[in-house]
Amino acid sequence: MPTLRRARAVPVGNKTPRTKDTSRTREVRIGERITPQPNGCWTYDGGHNPGGYAVNGTTVHRLVYETLVGPIPEGHHLHHHCGNRGCVRPSHLEPLTPAEHAQVHADLRRAS
Repeated sequence: MPTLRRARAVPVGNKTPRTKDTSRTREVRIGERITPQPNGCWTYDGGHNPGGYAVNGTTVHRLVYETLVGPIPEGHHLHHHCGNRGCVRPSHLEPLTPAEHAQVHADLRRAS
């Protein structure tokens, strides 16, 4: 298998090529884009996937939870108690098995 080499940034016109900021960790860069909301949610001011989840290479709510709380048990989902898929606040998240998560959502649909 050939070895992949990183392409060098080449200036275009008079623009300086962008280089990756390696002085700050991924967690710090993501933390700088989290904004507390009046309703208590923490929203990520970066990208979101079509399902409404904050993403930055991975789902941000999982990264924030693991950084601030600890590991998510293997095979578990994180349920958003606030109902806001874009929320990354760990106190709004609860690890559930897929079956428990499905039951919670079934109960929520039934109640509405």
